[in-house]
Amino acid sequence: MQTLREAPPRRRVGVRRSTATAPRVDHRAEIVVVVAAILGALLTSSAPTGTWLFDLLQRGACIALLAATATRARRWTLLAPSSFGAVFAAPLLAQLAAVAALGLATWNVVQDRRRRVVAASIMGLSAPALFLQGADPVHRLLSTHSGDPVGTSLLLGGLAVAPMLWSAWSRLRRRDRAQVRKIAGRVGLAMVAAVALVVVAAVVAAAPARDAMGSSRAAVAAAADGDVELARLELTEAADGWRSAHRRLNGPWLLPARAIPIVGQHVTAAGTGVRHAAEISAAAVQVADGADTETLVVDGRVDTEMLGALVPTTAQLATAVDHAHDAFSAVTSPWLIAPFGSALDAATVELATAADATAAVAAAADSGHDLLATPTGSTIVVMFSTPAEARGAGGFVGNWAEFRAVDGRVELVEQYRSKQLNDALIESGAQIRGNEPFVDRYGRFEVEHHVQDVTLSPDFPSVAAVTADLYEQATGESVDAVMMIDPFVLEAMLAFSGPVDVGGLTLSGSNASNELLRGQYERFAEEDDERTSLLNDLAAVVVERLLAEPPDLLSFAQEMAPLAQQNRVAMWFASDGDGERASALGLSGAFPTDGDDVLAVVHQNAAQNKIDSFLRRSVDVTTTLDTDLGTVRHDVQVELENLAPADGLPPAIIGSNDQGLPLGTNRMLLSIYSPFPISGARLDGQPAAVETQQEFGRLVHTLLIDLPANSSSTLNFELVGLAVLRDGYDVHMPIQPLVSTDEIGWTVHANGAIEEMPTGWNAGADGAAVLEATVDASTRFRFDVG
Repeated sequence: MQTLREAPPRRRVGVRRSTATAPRVDHRAEIVVVVAAILGALLTSSAPTGTWLFDLLQRGACIALLAATATRARRWTLLAPSSFGAVFAAPLLAQLAAVAALGLATWNVVQDRRRRVVAASIMGLSAPALFLQGADPVHRLLSTHSGDPVGTSLLLGGLAVAPMLWSAWSRLRRRDRAQVRKIAGRVGLAMVAAVALVVVAAVVAAAPARDAMGSSRAAVAAAADGDVELARLELTEAADGWRSAHRRLNGPWLLPARAIPIVGQHVTAAGTGVRHAAEISAAAVQVADGADTETLVVDGRVDTEMLGALVPTTAQLATAVDHAHDAFSAVTSPWLIAPFGSALDAATVELATAADATAAVAAAADSGHDLLATPTGSTIVVMFSTPAEARGAGGFVGNWAEFRAVDGRVELVEQYRSKQLNDALIESGAQIRGNEPFVDRYGRFEVEHHVQDVTLSPDFPSVAAVTADLYEQATGESVDAVMMIDPFVLEAMLAFSGPVDVGGLTLSGSNASNELLRGQYERFAEEDDERTSLLNDLAAVVVERLLAEPPDLLSFAQEMAPLAQQNRVAMWFASDGDGERASALGLSGAFPTDGDDVLAVVHQNAAQNKIDSFLRRSVDVTTTLDTDLGTVRHDVQVELENLAPADGLPPAIIGSNDQGLPLGTNRMLLSIYSPFPISGARLDGQPAAVETQQEFGRLVHTLLIDLPANSSSTLNFELVGLAVLRDGYDVHMPIQPLVSTDEIGWTVHANGAIEEMPTGWNAGADGAAVLEATVDASTRFRFDVG
């Protein structure tokens, strides 16, 4: 008989199966943690340190820690991060992943058995949503930034995972808690030491940075006063100071601090700032070393060797400023504390302005050397336009001047009236060559026989290209550059050249525009030849004085800049194929062809008189954006007021050149440029006949209007079309250089919230954006529509 002692042991099958399967389950959870960390680090964009590698590693480590923590926390706590992600995630994929995590978390709570791989998967799916917030109503309401999780987003994300972290902590054994505290303490001490090094570096770098800032400001002031030598000395001091600060803020001892969230952002931003300040100062020193305004122009001749030496140095300075602007934009972050972040934002805006200015200087040096240093000489044609007889690009062109630039000297060699050029064009059988878009739109006006109307197009590069071609056909001279100026520009030039006495009339910087727009036609009503002679003499004297005694270039440029923005002065270079140099100079006068939308009001004088000095225009626009349907609707109202009298002025002003119109009548062709078709037009409440053509890839809606003396009319257009609005809404508003600038009223409504108003706009009723201004410069507006 078998005794109890001899009985074989019973097999503990259940225990053995549990022991065998547990490691496999833990291993799967570890795999999920690693995969979640890698994918989360790559797919999310949070930048707590501002250094790509550190940010990638920290995102991965954070997601791995959260996923590992989830395997120890109570199951119900996983509902919070998955719910948060499902509600607040901005990208659709992250939101869908969080929704899946929420479903999995709900199922996990219902189950009686803990599965670590499931918990890790829930957090792995939820984690990207914690890092990709920004488009939800709460975030827009409480945070000034919509991007990386910081501020409100960081707080909400922390609250979402807090229950899970506390649960996991409370379930740790005492020995494990002590180990966590030990590791956290060491990490904390290392961070404190790294921050201390940052503080020391900042204190040491503060003095040279402060001195460099003072020298930079002094250099700018000296340059504005025309003291190039003092500017050069101050720039040299500034460059040395910025380099010294850069060495102290970019040493290897600060590398650990760059890995600390928030601290790293500030170290990176400060280092970027001083580095680019040093590069800009050094580039500016090179420009100052090669520039001497006192010897650049002597006895009316430009030193072409000095100008040539400025070409590469000004280009280098423009590149340095442009790179600095890009770098400042890249390090701008919502992780920066308010005082530092605000200063960086302000510096970025200033650099954008400086980038335009330095690009203009570089373009001026390049184009000036191109024209002045050509061994065979360059021909420059200047068109004198008058907006008293409006055209798309400015006004009727009555006078022309040809300048010749040889070996740094510019001389006036010939002057023409438009009639003289027209006779030559007719005799030569001239045609407009190589500009089919211009011919398609304006060929019916026979510009090749009426060169005074070459400015019909609102796009000056097109006008100038046709001008150069027709001028060559009329005179045989190949044209290297074309320039257009109007009476307001001549008046500004007279402020530098001094008053000019011509034909018994004194013209100065205070009366020239009035005399040229209207006074000359009254004064010489019966003496057209004498009036023509006056204009020729005026142009010759002004140019001669400015070339003989060049004005301070900075002051002259500052005076011309607003006139260029108003398209009253424009320039085209034959060698500037893409118009880059003219654009950098702010002189292109180009009609915009990019962007979502363009809305422009342009009229052409059709009565062949100088009556447009009496015309007043006001434009009121109501724009409705439907982001759901992707539609844009413009309700445009143009009010026209003709203040011209019916008598008392010469026919050249209020007549109609044998067209039989009552005196004082303003006959015009008024056009609306837009990419959208017209759905209705009314003139003074009555249906109006509108002709639609195309130009610059846009539709042009035109009608003929006769506006009697001392009268007004109201024109209403309705334009509706499709546009992609999910990334915001861009609209260009080109302006026509008239005697009196337009009064603009514009209201933009959207079914989604307008998150940021363009500069100059105000918030109106129902969240609309409202603009009320006198607009005298072509402008581009952008609306971020939610």
